[in-house]
Amino acid sequence: MIAAFAGASGAGKSTLMSRIFPDLKLKTGEVSRKTQRGKHTTRHAELYPFKTDNGVCLIADTPGFSMLDYTRFYFFDAAELPYTFREFREHLGECRYTKCTHTKEEGCEVLAALNRGDIAKSRHENYLLILEEVKKKPEWKRKNEERV
Repeated sequence: MIAAFAGASGAGKSTLMSRIFPDLKLKTGEVSRKTQRGKHTTRHAELYPFKTDNGVCLIADTPGFSMLDYTRFYFFDAAELPYTFREFREHLGECRYTKCTHTKEEGCEVLAALNRGDIAKSRHENYLLILEEVKKKPEWKRKNEERV
């Protein structure tokens, strides 16, 4: 088995790997106070072996990325975005309106969960930011592209 830790720069991939596998002693860094982003401490992907009950597996620590470009590449439609947020999933389909965007609709179960504190405000804010980026690309252009 081969697995990889991937995500935004400064998300804590190397820190988490070092906590799970203390022998790795991976180099980690602080998030920039000025930009509130990672400083790209991990500069290359590297595979590390570790023993499991089923033998030896490989796990990769990978460099972080700065951003995902939702307007240049086609990942998913705006209607599919809520399903990419695991905190939203149990509330989807419970909204008053079937085409709920989970942004301002009355009777939205996702917003109700947000107001109860069941969904972190920062996660919903990220959802709103990504939704705006996804909406910038015209539908006709998305339909002519393959998904990434």
